[in-house]
Amino acid sequence: MPSSPRGWLAWSARVRESAASLHSPSFDYREIPDYRMRGSARETAIDILLIAERASHRVCRNGVGLKLMVRRFVNGEPREAFSTKQRSLLRRTVKEFRRGLQDVGFIPPDFYYPR
Repeated sequence: MPSSPRGWLAWSARVRESAASLHSPSFDYREIPDYRMRGSARETAIDILLIAERASHRVCRNGVGLKLMVRRFVNGEPREAFSTKQRSLLRRTVKEFRRGLQDVGFIPPDFYYPR
């Protein structure tokens, strides 16, 4: 299971894309249960994306922060592809997203996110 905000966002996007198609493998089966998973993997992915949306709306009110996080962490765009203003907005959104994940218990409270 992921252990960082970047990993949780990428994992939840992958699960949501896989769950959208009718003939996708099931992500509900797990050999070792993880205490952070509440119910199925799909429900956990939705919870993660909701935390990301809330973090984005707390920072900029229009959802741009979530789009920047998806571009950076899911699509893998390099840091240099963003302007200075976008980097600042991305940094603040990731910080708020990390706090949301810590509040719910997906990552430990002492987690440090390196730049």
